Amino acid sequence: MTFAANISLLFTEVEFPLRFAAAARAGFAGVEFQFPYAFDKDVLAGALVASGLTSRPTASCSSRGRL
Repeated sequence: MTFAANISLLFTEVEFPLRFAAAARAGFAGVEFQFPYAFDKDVLAGALVASGLTSRPTASCSSRGRL
């Protein structure tokens, strides 16, 4: 069994794009995250590829009254 690190909640001591590498160093096989919209998608994709992790789908919605 493999586990994915929710990097929205874990590794908050480092900036978000660096959390991919932190999860890999901690031995996780994948990551999941919520609300990545504040970050450039190319930066996140690069961090994911560089870390060697997989991204697990996470269903999330904004609390702005819309589903």
